[in-house]
Order: sequence, then structure tokens, then C-alpha cells
Amino acid sequence: MRENLIGQVGCSGRYDYRHTNYPLSCRNTQDEVYVLCMKEQGNLILKNNPFVTKIIEHEKDAVPNDKLGEYFESVRQAYECDRYIDMCESLEVAIALHPNDPMYNLTKNERKERCDKNYYDYSFEFAKLPETKGTRGEIYFDATEEEWAKKFYAGQLKDKFVLLWGLSGSGRNKAYPFAEYVMADLVKKYTKLQIITVGDDVCRLLESLTHPQITHMSGYGHSGRV
Repeated sequence: MRENLIGQVGCSGRYDYRHTNYPLSCRNTQDEVYVLCMKEQGNLILKNNPFVTKIIEHEKDAVPNDKLGEYFESVRQAYECDRYIDMCESLEVAIALHPNDPMYNLTKNERKERCDKNYYDYSFEFAKLPETKGTRGEIYFDATEEEWAKKFYAGQLKDKFVLLWGLSGSGRNKAYPFAEYVMADLVKKYTKLQIITVGDDVCRLLESLTHPQITHMSGYGHSGRV
């Protein structure tokens, strides 16, 4: 059985780790397992993946960027992995541009050509794995989470079209200032719609709109894996 080391230590949000999880859960991995080296948030998303044999938590800024190559090679050798798959900057920097990134100032057409891609498909391309398109990854939940979700959906969400709304990302540029206006229009137009807002504790400040079709869950224990 071949063991692969996957490294992704630069991303700051859980969303990036969902896309790292994608190649792991979509490939024919019967003869492959994975060791993951990533920050603490990665453990939250990937801890139940059956193809992961170990998660090595990487302390933020513990290794300078110019030394990461040497670091990952030493980790690969220490854990006797057959190969290393680099997922650092696989979305951020590559196609999800930040306002501080010089490429953010490219023309609209240039940005469209570079960044208008399916993130799941691009994860395979970036990882140099056999091409697979049109499929979606999976997050694996434990028994407690599964039971909680069943009860939650069987209650107020029964027969509803559910819209999960992340109120902000890991950067200041990822907050959308008109969310409440959009939500108000949506629930007014679609009576079968139920909006669930999620985020960290600070995002509770953005949950001021009260409506029976809006469920606020920012700061809630399960919000990172909803």
C-alpha cells in the first residue's frame, strides 16, 4: 500500500481544507492512504476521513516559507511516505486572489481566464493527480454529528429548501456588507426557504435580522463542519 504525505499549511480557513479533502475522498484509494501535515483547523475537517492514517498538526509560522520544501521532505522521510503532494497555496494565491496580491489587479478578462475554474477540478490539477472532473468531495462525520444532524433536519428544516450562508471568511475582504438585505428579499419571495447563517463568535454581530425562516448558528459548536 502506497502512503502519501499531503502538506497544506498556508491556508487560514476551513474552506481550503474541504478542497484538500476532495482528492482524498474521490479517488480510487483502495491501495493508497494519506498522512496530512496541516494547521489545527485541518483536523476539524479531515479527522474522520477513512483514507487518512495520521494528521500532523503544524504550528503557524513555525517554518519559514523558504524552508518549507526541506521541512516537508524531512516529514516525508520520518513517516516513510512514498511521495509528497504539495497543496500549499492550491486555492489562495493560485486562483482565489487576495486584494493584496498583484495578480488581483489584472484586467477582468485576465482574471477570468486564470481564475474562472471549478475549485474541485482544480484541486486535482494542482495536486498532479489523475484527471477527474465533475465529481464532488465528501466530509466524513462521526456518529454524534450524524445523529445531531438527523434530529436538526427532522425538526424545523423538514420539507424546507436549506441555504447555508457563511457570513464571512478568514480575511476582511470576505465579508459581504449587504447580506441582511438579500436574506430579507429571499425569505419574502420563497416561503419554503430556510436560511442557516454560520461563522465564528464575532459573526454573531451580523446576525441581527430576526425571521422564522432564518436560523442563526454562528459560534455554535458544529458550525465548522455543518
